Amino acid sequence: MERREPASRAVAEIELLVCCARRSLDPPWASRLSRLLDASLDWDEICRLARYHRLGRLLDRHLEAHAGRVPSAVRLALRYGAAAVSRGAEQAGRDLARLAAAFAQRAVPVIAYKGLVLSELYGDTASRDFVDLDLLVAAGDRVRAHDLLETLGYRRTRGYPWEATYRLPGSEIPLDLHWGLAPARFGACPGLDQLWPRRRKGVAGAFVPCPEDLLLVLCIQAAKDAWSRPADPPCLLKLCDLVELSRMEPGLDWRSVLERARAAGCLRIVAFASLLAHRVLDPEGAPSGLRGLPRPLLEVVGPLVADVEARLWAAGPDDHRPASPARFHAGVRERVRDRLAPYLENLRALCKPPLLQRGLRTLQTHGRATGHHLLARLRDHVN
Repeated sequence: MERREPASRAVAEIELLVCCARRSLDPPWASRLSRLLDASLDWDEICRLARYHRLGRLLDRHLEAHAGRVPSAVRLALRYGAAAVSRGAEQAGRDLARLAAAFAQRAVPVIAYKGLVLSELYGDTASRDFVDLDLLVAAGDRVRAHDLLETLGYRRTRGYPWEATYRLPGSEIPLDLHWGLAPARFGACPGLDQLWPRRRKGVAGAFVPCPEDLLLVLCIQAAKDAWSRPADPPCLLKLCDLVELSRMEPGLDWRSVLERARAAGCLRIVAFASLLAHRVLDPEGAPSGLRGLPRPLLEVVGPLVADVEARLWAAGPDDHRPASPARFHAGVRERVRDRLAPYLENLRALCKPPLLQRGLRTLQTHGRATGHHLLARLRDHVN
């Protein structure tokens, strides 16, 4: 869960990154890139934006044919970054193979996703920037998974209610262990146990989600990011993953994806993330499954897509005022209980005894007898 600060934005520089946010350039995109390279570009800004959007490897790939039009310092930095990605991919592949074998030996079901798994959409594991390995386990297996990781030498460095980060001494690749797809504040997500029957063998001998489940998971990630980082532009690499998955899996069963999303209360999430990705990166190539979305659904998610896209092109914080997290969340979740999730989590946090005691002391200090009485009753009820 690395937090990246967004760089300042400039339209031509963002447009160049949008051109490069794809596995390969067809003639229209190649022509567009060539025209942009004729303009006066801020290459420092491009490099900053590439780091934010995690597009260094793809930028290096697509600018290779235009080496004479790119400053030598930029080319050198991109080459250095590409070498680092290649080394990291080799290390991550070894780590993932070892982990997959260990989990299988202990009979702990596990699925690898994101990161190295998505690199295969781009031709090979060294063609996509990534920062860590991501493993999914069932909530009931997280203690066994934690114990197994410790026996392998991993040490937990950070934890959240739905995931934890581990590091292995001697390896530069962190490991994120997930037993949930998003925090409880985001509302319900598909149960991970539903992924196991459809998983398949993938990179480094690890099990990975089937394409339909992977699409659903990536859509949840994109929507969660847009909700939790309301002032930030969407990460282009994550949008590129969605577009490339649709391209690389022409037989992807969109009807099944939408049915699973509807059953999990995530239909708006899938519509939002998929439409955003194709609107930004491939407006002419949206799959037929998206073109058949019902009009009422489009009327709800359309403004959300436009709002998040505007974050990408905004020249600065005063150029676009994004929707509040509460408004975005209310629009992207269709079930009432999921819309209420952030407020229920706040209430649960308030009901924890340490917070209650702090509230009691504050109210006592300010002499608010009625509020103090109510909090005391709530404390007694919780206890």
